[in-house]
Amino acid sequence: MGREVATSFDRVIRWIILYYSVVVVIIIAVYFVFSSPPPADPNSDRIVYRLASSFPGATGIFVNYDIYVTNVDKPGLTRITYLNDIPERPTWSPNGDKIAYTWNRGLYVTSSDGSGQYELLWEGSGKRFPLDPAWSPNGKQIAFADVSKLYILDIGTKRLVRLGNDSIRGIEPSWSPDGSKIAFTYQSPSSHNSRTYSIGVINIDGSNFVQLTPADDSASPEWSPDGHKIVFTRNENIHVMNADGTGVETLRQVDKSFWPTWSPDGKRIAFVSRPTQRCYEFVTYIFEFCYSELYIMNSDGSNVEMIKKRTNENIAFIEWAP
Repeated sequence: MGREVATSFDRVIRWIILYYSVVVVIIIAVYFVFSSPPPADPNSDRIVYRLASSFPGATGIFVNYDIYVTNVDKPGLTRITYLNDIPERPTWSPNGDKIAYTWNRGLYVTSSDGSGQYELLWEGSGKRFPLDPAWSPNGKQIAFADVSKLYILDIGTKRLVRLGNDSIRGIEPSWSPDGSKIAFTYQSPSSHNSRTYSIGVINIDGSNFVQLTPADDSASPEWSPDGHKIVFTRNENIHVMNADGTGVETLRQVDKSFWPTWSPDGKRIAFVSRPTQRCYEFVTYIFEFCYSELYIMNSDGSNVEMIKKRTNENIAFIEWAP
Protein backbone atom coordinates (compact mmCIF):
# COMPACT_ATOMS: atom_id res chain seq x y z
CA MET A 1 0.00 0.00 0.00
CA GLY A 2 2.76 2.44 0.90
CA ARG A 3 4.61 1.56 -2.32
CA GLU A 4 1.48 2.34 -4.42
CA VAL A 5 1.05 5.70 -2.70
CA ALA A 6 4.71 6.53 -3.32
CA THR A 7 4.38 5.54 -6.99
CA SER A 8 1.28 7.72 -7.43
CA PHE A 9 3.03 10.59 -5.70
CA ASP A 10 6.05 10.21 -8.05
CA ARG A 11 3.74 10.31 -11.05
CA VAL A 12 2.11 13.50 -9.84
CA ILE A 13 5.50 15.10 -9.29
CA ARG A 14 6.66 14.08 -12.75
CA TRP A 15 3.50 15.47 -14.35
CA ILE A 16 3.90 18.73 -12.47
CA ILE A 17 7.52 19.03 -13.56
CA LEU A 18 6.58 18.22 -17.18
CA TYR A 19 3.71 20.72 -17.12
CA TYR A 20 5.82 23.58 -15.84
CA SER A 21 8.67 22.67 -18.20
CA VAL A 22 6.28 22.99 -21.14
CA VAL A 23 4.98 26.28 -19.77
CA VAL A 24 8.54 27.65 -19.44
CA VAL A 25 9.41 26.56 -23.00
CA ILE A 26 6.28 28.26 -24.34
CA ILE A 27 7.04 31.47 -22.45
CA ILE A 28 10.62 31.53 -23.78
CA ALA A 29 9.43 30.86 -27.33
CA VAL A 30 6.83 33.62 -27.15
CA TYR A 31 9.42 36.02 -25.76
CA PHE A 32 11.83 35.44 -28.63
CA VAL A 33 9.09 35.62 -31.25
CA PHE A 34 7.77 38.96 -30.08
CA SER A 35 11.02 40.56 -28.89
CA SER A 36 13.13 39.72 -31.93
CA PRO A 37 13.29 42.35 -34.67
CA PRO A 38 11.28 41.60 -37.81
CA PRO A 39 13.20 40.11 -40.73
CA ALA A 40 14.89 42.66 -42.97
CA ASP A 41 12.82 43.83 -45.90
CA PRO A 42 14.81 42.90 -49.03
CA ASN A 43 13.28 45.90 -50.81
CA SER A 44 14.70 48.34 -48.25
CA ASP A 45 18.19 47.98 -49.72
CA ARG A 46 17.19 49.25 -53.15
CA ILE A 47 18.51 52.53 -54.52
CA VAL A 48 17.11 54.24 -57.60
CA TYR A 49 19.16 56.63 -59.72
CA ARG A 50 19.69 58.03 -63.17
CA LEU A 51 22.55 56.43 -65.04
CA ALA A 52 24.28 58.09 -67.97
CA SER A 53 26.45 55.86 -70.15
CA SER A 54 28.96 57.21 -72.64
CA PHE A 55 29.92 55.39 -75.80
CA PRO A 56 31.74 56.29 -79.03
CA GLY A 57 29.76 57.05 -82.16
CA ALA A 58 30.44 57.91 -85.77
CA THR A 59 30.53 61.64 -85.04
CA GLY A 60 31.89 61.62 -81.48
CA ILE A 61 30.98 60.54 -77.97
CA PHE A 62 27.31 59.89 -77.24
CA VAL A 63 25.50 59.58 -73.93
CA ASN A 64 22.45 57.49 -73.07
CA TYR A 65 20.35 58.36 -69.98
CA ASP A 66 17.90 56.10 -68.17
CA ILE A 67 16.68 55.21 -64.68
CA TYR A 68 17.93 52.11 -62.91
CA VAL A 69 17.44 50.35 -59.57
CA THR A 70 20.20 48.49 -57.76
CA ASN A 71 20.49 46.61 -54.48
CA VAL A 72 23.32 47.76 -52.20
CA ASP A 73 24.17 44.16 -51.23
CA LYS A 74 23.81 42.48 -54.61
CA PRO A 75 25.46 42.93 -58.01
CA GLY A 76 23.56 43.97 -61.09
CA LEU A 77 21.04 46.59 -62.13
CA THR A 78 17.38 46.66 -63.10
CA ARG A 79 16.64 49.04 -65.92
CA ILE A 80 13.41 50.95 -65.29
CA THR A 81 13.10 53.22 -68.33
CA TYR A 82 13.95 52.95 -72.03
CA LEU A 83 13.54 56.59 -72.94
CA ASN A 84 16.69 57.39 -74.91
CA ASP A 85 16.37 60.87 -73.47
CA ILE A 86 17.18 62.59 -70.17
CA PRO A 87 14.93 61.57 -67.25
CA GLU A 88 15.54 63.39 -63.98
CA ARG A 89 15.15 62.91 -60.23
CA PRO A 90 13.52 59.52 -59.65
CA THR A 91 11.69 59.31 -56.31
CA TRP A 92 10.08 56.35 -54.51
CA SER A 93 6.48 56.10 -53.40
CA PRO A 94 6.22 55.52 -49.61
CA ASN A 95 5.65 51.77 -49.95
CA GLY A 96 8.33 51.37 -52.62
CA ASP A 97 6.06 49.98 -55.33
CA LYS A 98 6.24 53.00 -57.66
CA ILE A 99 8.79 55.50 -58.93
CA ALA A 100 8.02 59.04 -60.09
CA TYR A 101 10.41 61.01 -62.29
CA THR A 102 10.47 63.90 -64.73
CA TRP A 103 11.06 63.51 -68.43
CA ASN A 104 10.22 65.37 -71.61
CA ARG A 105 8.88 68.34 -69.61
CA GLY A 106 6.40 66.13 -67.73
CA LEU A 107 5.96 64.17 -64.51
CA TYR A 108 5.65 60.40 -64.93
CA VAL A 109 5.02 57.40 -62.69
CA THR A 110 6.00 53.77 -63.23
CA SER A 111 5.96 50.58 -61.19
CA SER A 112 9.21 49.77 -59.44
CA ASP A 113 9.93 47.09 -62.06
CA GLY A 114 9.50 49.58 -64.91
CA SER A 115 6.04 48.46 -66.02
CA GLY A 116 2.89 50.53 -66.35
CA GLN A 117 4.39 53.95 -67.04
CA TYR A 118 1.86 56.78 -67.18
CA GLU A 119 1.89 60.54 -67.35
CA LEU A 120 0.81 62.43 -64.23
CA LEU A 121 1.50 66.02 -65.26
CA TRP A 122 2.75 67.58 -68.49
CA GLU A 123 4.06 71.08 -69.16
CA GLY A 124 2.51 71.05 -72.63
CA SER A 125 -0.96 70.79 -71.12
CA GLY A 126 -0.62 74.41 -70.00
CA LYS A 127 0.20 73.53 -66.43
CA ARG A 128 3.75 73.40 -65.06
CA PHE A 129 7.26 72.32 -65.98
CA PRO A 130 7.90 69.87 -63.12
CA LEU A 131 11.40 69.21 -61.75
CA ASP A 132 12.78 67.50 -58.63
CA PRO A 133 9.68 65.48 -57.62
CA ALA A 134 9.38 64.23 -54.03
CA TRP A 135 6.63 61.83 -52.90
CA SER A 136 4.77 62.67 -49.68
CA PRO A 137 4.90 60.16 -46.78
CA ASN A 138 1.17 59.43 -47.12
CA GLY A 139 1.52 58.72 -50.84
CA LYS A 140 -1.21 61.19 -51.82
CA GLN A 141 0.91 64.13 -52.98
CA ILE A 142 4.07 64.94 -54.90
CA ALA A 143 6.02 68.13 -54.33
CA PHE A 144 8.09 69.51 -57.20
CA ALA A 145 9.90 72.61 -58.41
CA ASP A 146 9.00 74.71 -61.42
CA VAL A 147 11.43 77.49 -62.35
CA SER A 148 12.41 77.96 -58.69
CA LYS A 149 8.79 77.85 -57.51
CA LEU A 150 7.58 75.02 -55.33
CA TYR A 151 4.27 73.25 -55.83
CA ILE A 152 2.37 70.37 -54.26
CA LEU A 153 0.32 68.15 -56.56
CA ASP A 154 -2.62 66.15 -55.23
CA ILE A 155 -2.29 62.88 -57.14
CA GLY A 156 -5.97 61.99 -56.92
CA THR A 157 -7.51 65.32 -57.93
CA LYS A 158 -4.52 66.74 -59.93
CA ARG A 159 -4.96 69.96 -57.94
CA LEU A 160 -1.85 72.14 -57.72
CA VAL A 161 -1.02 74.36 -54.76
CA ARG A 162 1.81 76.90 -54.75
CA LEU A 163 4.03 76.57 -51.70
CA GLY A 164 4.73 79.99 -50.25
CA ASN A 165 4.88 83.29 -52.13
CA ASP A 166 7.24 84.89 -54.66
CA SER A 167 9.91 85.31 -51.99
CA ILE A 168 10.15 81.52 -51.65
CA ARG A 169 12.39 80.41 -54.50
CA GLY A 170 13.49 76.82 -54.26
CA ILE A 171 14.31 73.46 -55.81
CA GLU A 172 14.94 69.93 -54.51
CA PRO A 173 12.04 69.56 -52.03
CA SER A 174 12.21 66.88 -49.33
CA TRP A 175 9.25 65.94 -47.09
CA SER A 176 9.61 65.58 -43.35
CA PRO A 177 8.68 62.05 -42.21
CA ASP A 178 5.45 63.28 -40.60
CA GLY A 179 4.46 65.12 -43.81
CA SER A 180 4.06 68.50 -42.11
CA LYS A 181 7.10 70.30 -43.56
CA ILE A 182 9.28 70.46 -46.64
CA ALA A 183 13.00 71.15 -46.67
CA PHE A 184 14.40 72.49 -49.93
CA THR A 185 17.31 74.20 -51.61
CA TYR A 186 16.54 77.89 -51.23
CA GLN A 187 17.75 80.89 -53.21
CA SER A 188 17.07 84.38 -51.93
CA PRO A 189 15.25 86.64 -54.46
CA SER A 190 17.85 89.35 -53.77
CA SER A 191 20.72 87.09 -54.81
CA HIS A 192 22.13 87.42 -58.32
CA ASN A 193 24.54 84.51 -57.91
CA SER A 194 22.99 81.19 -58.89
CA ARG A 195 25.43 79.37 -56.62
CA THR A 196 24.47 81.09 -53.36
CA TYR A 197 22.01 78.45 -52.23
CA SER A 198 20.96 77.62 -48.69
CA ILE A 199 18.66 75.12 -46.97
CA GLY A 200 15.16 76.28 -46.09
CA VAL A 201 12.18 74.65 -44.37
CA ILE A 202 8.52 75.57 -44.74
CA ASN A 203 5.19 74.14 -43.56
CA ILE A 204 3.16 72.48 -46.30
CA ASP A 205 0.50 75.18 -45.95
CA GLY A 206 3.15 77.75 -46.95
CA SER A 207 3.62 79.21 -43.47
CA ASN A 208 6.60 79.54 -41.16
CA PHE A 209 9.51 79.63 -43.62
CA VAL A 210 12.90 79.27 -41.89
CA GLN A 211 16.31 79.56 -43.54
CA LEU A 212 18.45 76.94 -41.81
CA THR A 213 21.87 77.65 -43.37
CA PRO A 214 23.57 80.77 -44.68
CA ALA A 215 23.87 81.32 -48.44
CA ASP A 216 26.93 79.08 -48.74
CA ASP A 217 26.10 76.73 -51.63
CA SER A 218 24.14 74.33 -49.40
CA ALA A 219 21.88 72.01 -51.42
CA SER A 220 20.17 68.62 -51.74
CA PRO A 221 18.58 68.30 -48.27
CA GLU A 222 16.99 65.07 -47.10
CA TRP A 223 15.31 64.40 -43.75
CA SER A 224 16.44 61.45 -41.65
CA PRO A 225 13.76 58.76 -41.18
CA ASP A 226 13.18 59.84 -37.55
CA GLY A 227 12.89 63.52 -38.55
CA HIS A 228 15.65 64.66 -36.20
CA LYS A 229 18.39 65.33 -38.78
CA ILE A 230 18.84 66.72 -42.29
CA VAL A 231 21.69 65.61 -44.51
CA PHE A 232 22.82 67.98 -47.27
CA THR A 233 25.75 69.03 -49.42
CA ARG A 234 27.83 72.17 -49.12
CA ASN A 235 30.58 73.02 -51.60
CA GLU A 236 30.34 69.44 -52.89
CA ASN A 237 30.94 67.92 -49.44
CA ILE A 238 28.42 66.05 -47.29
CA HIS A 239 27.16 67.49 -44.01
CA VAL A 240 24.43 66.75 -41.48
CA MET A 241 22.60 69.02 -39.06
CA ASN A 242 19.74 68.97 -36.61
CA ALA A 243 16.33 69.63 -38.11
CA ASP A 244 16.39 73.16 -36.67
CA GLY A 245 19.70 74.00 -38.40
CA THR A 246 21.94 73.61 -35.34
CA GLY A 247 24.81 71.18 -34.83
CA VAL A 248 26.22 71.12 -38.37
CA GLU A 249 28.79 68.33 -38.83
CA THR A 250 30.95 67.40 -41.81
CA LEU A 251 30.60 63.75 -42.80
CA ARG A 252 32.71 63.62 -45.95
CA GLN A 253 35.20 66.05 -47.43
CA VAL A 254 36.97 63.95 -50.08
CA ASP A 255 36.62 64.27 -53.88
CA LYS A 256 33.26 65.73 -54.92
CA SER A 257 30.19 64.21 -53.28
CA PHE A 258 26.52 64.70 -54.15
CA TRP A 259 22.91 63.60 -53.48
CA PRO A 260 23.15 62.04 -50.01
CA THR A 261 20.21 59.80 -49.07
CA TRP A 262 19.35 57.96 -45.84
CA SER A 263 18.79 54.23 -45.44
CA PRO A 264 15.31 53.40 -44.07
CA ASP A 265 16.71 52.67 -40.59
CA GLY A 266 18.72 55.90 -40.53
CA LYS A 267 21.98 54.06 -39.85
CA ARG A 268 23.59 54.58 -43.26
CA ILE A 269 23.84 57.23 -45.95
CA ALA A 270 24.39 56.59 -49.64
CA PHE A 271 25.95 59.21 -51.89
CA VAL A 272 27.64 59.74 -55.23
CA SER A 273 31.29 60.73 -55.49
CA ARG A 274 33.36 61.59 -58.51
CA PRO A 275 37.11 62.10 -58.76
CA THR A 276 37.80 65.39 -60.52
CA GLN A 277 40.37 63.83 -62.84
CA ARG A 278 37.67 61.68 -64.45
CA CYS A 279 35.72 64.50 -66.10
CA TYR A 280 35.81 65.73 -69.66
CA GLU A 281 33.77 68.11 -71.76
CA PHE A 282 31.49 67.35 -74.68
CA VAL A 283 32.13 69.99 -77.28
CA THR A 284 29.02 69.05 -79.24
CA TYR A 285 26.65 69.23 -76.28
CA ILE A 286 28.53 71.94 -74.36
CA PHE A 287 28.52 70.24 -70.99
CA GLU A 288 30.85 68.36 -68.70
CA PHE A 289 30.52 64.59 -68.27
CA CYS A 290 32.04 63.12 -65.13
CA TYR A 291 32.38 59.45 -64.25
CA SER A 292 31.11 58.69 -60.76
CA GLU A 293 30.67 55.90 -58.23
CA LEU A 294 28.02 55.00 -55.67
CA TYR A 295 29.08 54.81 -52.00
CA ILE A 296 27.54 54.10 -48.62
CA MET A 297 28.77 55.08 -45.17
CA ASN A 298 27.56 55.02 -41.59
CA SER A 299 25.44 58.00 -40.57
CA ASP A 300 28.40 59.38 -38.59
CA GLY A 301 30.62 59.37 -41.70
CA SER A 302 32.58 56.24 -40.82
CA ASN A 303 33.07 53.01 -42.76
CA VAL A 304 32.88 54.45 -46.28
CA GLU A 305 32.42 51.73 -48.88
CA MET A 306 32.12 51.86 -52.65
CA ILE A 307 29.24 49.65 -53.73
CA LYS A 308 28.96 50.42 -57.44
CA LYS A 309 31.88 51.29 -59.66
CA ARG A 310 30.61 52.11 -63.12
CA THR A 311 33.05 52.32 -66.02
CA ASN A 312 32.41 55.21 -68.42
CA GLU A 313 29.17 56.03 -66.61
CA ASN A 314 27.70 58.79 -64.47
CA ILE A 315 25.40 58.12 -61.50
CA ALA A 316 23.10 60.95 -60.40
CA PHE A 317 19.94 61.75 -58.41
CA ILE A 318 20.00 58.76 -56.08
CA GLU A 319 17.31 57.88 -53.54
CA TRP A 320 17.16 54.97 -51.09
CA ALA A 321 13.90 53.01 -51.09
CA PRO A 322 11.72 53.41 -47.96
